Amino acid sequence: DLITSFSVKEKLVRKKITSGISVGIPVSFHEMNDDEIADKYYTYRRPLKMFSDEAGVANFGINLSVTPWQDGDIKILYDVYKANIMNTFGNVNMSKSELVTIKNTDFAIFEFTAAPPEDESSTFIGSKGGKSQYHYLAYTTSNGKVAIFNFNCPARFGREWRAIAASMIESIRVDKL
Repeated sequence: DLITSFSVKEKLVRKKITSGISVGIPVSFHEMNDDEIADKYYTYRRPLKMFSDEAGVANFGINLSVTPWQDGDIKILYDVYKANIMNTFGNVNMSKSELVTIKNTDFAIFEFTAAPPEDESSTFIGSKGGKSQYHYLAYTTSNGKVAIFNFNCPARFGREWRAIAASMIESIRVDKL
């Protein structure tokens, strides 16, 4: 596979995900419908929103965890999700794992490449097809819930999408979940 060294540069447009969540989405992305999601991902429940680029290569999803979570426990959330990533995915190459504050909201951030989960019942939105994926994930808590923001694309395109993925994550605004 050829790895290109250019980076995708694209204007972001703010999209309202829920009454308390908004995020910048590239103008070329479209919202995926149920059939597109089912064709591409193993997931037992539909995400709040899923977006994809024109080629269907890069994707961005937003979901809420069904597991209740104590607000302010971002360090514990970080530890739990990092362990979950390492145990769920194969051959994880973690390039970033940190706690950050974005627009007054604390996030656990993980950037990595890995083989997709083999378990179809996994709570991760994993790509079908078994190819290594690039992920840029952000987790936060509010009102006893966990919000999950997940950018992914084939690992061979990770370098070119990295800057736009970071811009999308940095654009997240969470007032309430």
